[in-house]
Amino acid sequence: GDTRTPNSSIMGSPLMSGERTLHRSKSCESFTARTHQPLAGGLEDRFRQCIYNEFALSAFQAHCARELTLESLLFFLEVEVFRELAMAGPCRLPPGVRIEDYARYIYEIYIDTDAPLQVNISEEVREDVANSDGRWSGIFDEAQDMAKAMLKRHSFIRFEASEAHMLLAR
Repeated sequence: GDTRTPNSSIMGSPLMSGERTLHRSKSCESFTARTHQPLAGGLEDRFRQCIYNEFALSAFQAHCARELTLESLLFFLEVEVFRELAMAGPCRLPPGVRIEDYARYIYEIYIDTDAPLQVNISEEVREDVANSDGRWSGIFDEAQDMAKAMLKRHSFIRFEASEAHMLLAR
């Protein structure tokens, strides 16, 4: 699998390439830009390409802010970083920071019922995370899967149809 973190840049991403053509609308005299990019796989592949591309991620983040779904994207990214740090061990954490501290931070910011950026997940999953009893391996997997599914099926689909995405593909 891909071992890069979501904040790393993939400059050669298929998302950044593609052919831009002009389409003349028959109903009006204006020209509209249409982007034809090589098929980059299914929705999951395109979503991953976006997350791992600095420019695409920035544009998608702005899109999510406009759609009021930014908390789901931020949660998804935090869990990706958490997972990488948990697998790497304590040597990758800043001095004085434990993986438990990072897990607690994610819980308090995104999962807790009083969280300032509470993600939209089921109450059952919310309770499972709250009752994890210090098991860090996979603690956020189900919650992240729910947030990612909503992002992909809703915000990301609309982002792909947006002007911002078309500009990226130029």
